[in-house]
Amino acid sequence: MDVHGDASCQSILQIQSDYYKELQRRSTGLSWATKLSNFMWEMIHTLWMERNEQLHKTERIHELHGKQQLLQAIRLEHEIGRGTLPVHMHGYFNVTLERLLRRSIQDQIDWFYAVRRCREMTGGPQLIIDEFTTNIPLRKWVGLPT
Repeated sequence: MDVHGDASCQSILQIQSDYYKELQRRSTGLSWATKLSNFMWEMIHTLWMERNEQLHKTERIHELHGKQQLLQAIRLEHEIGRGTLPVHMHGYFNVTLERLLRRSIQDQIDWFYAVRRCREMTGGPQLIIDEFTTNIPLRKWVGLPT
């Protein structure tokens, strides 16, 4: 324990206790410090909860994970189109790019995962090398194997 920090705390507690005595109150410096500490922890908790709310209940979490990279990769995959993908994948390209980009982020991830995973499994000349090829956190975010 830091002796100087401890002395400072003791000094503050004593000053607060002396102040309460001057006011003829029964409170102590320790009770004041306890209330202050509780107040600070409540404030920290409130800020943490607000941070979590903003991060997990808005689009912010997706922006941090790589939403822009996902949209870029979807555009590229859609531009390449069906190509040499198996016939069962052709239905994924019946939706226009504009409509796909208006869907929920989860729908976009699902579409991208299916198309990219199939391209990776079948190989061929249309295999795209981009951030989702080399960036492990991005691959995990959309469910691609690492």
